[in-house]
Amino acid sequence: MFNYIQWVQDDQYALTVESKWLIEPIEYAWTVNGQPLSPNTSVFIDSARFRMNVLKYIGTATASIPPPNGTAIPGHAIELQYQVGSQFLDSLLPGSGKTLALKARKEDFNYDIRVEVRATDALGRVFTDAANLTMTGDIAEFGADYYDYLNRCLKATADLVDKKAVWKSKVKPGEPREQMQNLLDVVSQRLLEGDQAAAAMVPALTNVFGIAAVSNAISAKSRL
Repeated sequence: MFNYIQWVQDDQYALTVESKWLIEPIEYAWTVNGQPLSPNTSVFIDSARFRMNVLKYIGTATASIPPPNGTAIPGHAIELQYQVGSQFLDSLLPGSGKTLALKARKEDFNYDIRVEVRATDALGRVFTDAANLTMTGDIAEFGADYYDYLNRCLKATADLVDKKAVWKSKVKPGEPREQMQNLLDVVSQRLLEGDQAAAAMVPALTNVFGIAAVSNAISAKSRL
């Protein structure tokens, strides 16, 4: 019903630690989702390529369709490639363990990871830092027709809650999706209360969010 462009990519990140006031030598230890990353097992292929380490685990991936939250894929076999530091002749170069390269496969759609690093200096002092990253392999970009339709739904919901309400906020591409979820929650609650106006909005919401998201929202309200 809506116009959109969808594409896939192998997402990549390069992380570097900036250590201040630490005494050399410094040892770095990286983890992803609590799983330690090995610094010494990448394989040299030729002058331009390495076969990177691979972290394999079972997690939840998310496809980009339908918007706004996509489709969850639990139990997905994720393979995340990584390289800790820089190597020469299968040996880690001194001081290079402060860098981490990550490469996600497009076959794994989209998923979140938590990367942590622990730095231990010559005095035995330990410092840690962490970052939450989203690996994005499946992207869908919707046109103005989708957001115009969505904003009409948002205004209709505001009118449903308060007949005097005037919906002043408009959802734009790339903005946070909290008010979209609020839209589903409000209509689902009114639907369970027997509101006929809410029932009339279900087909439109299904077009915007997909039948799975609408069904899940109604089921969640019915369990409260």
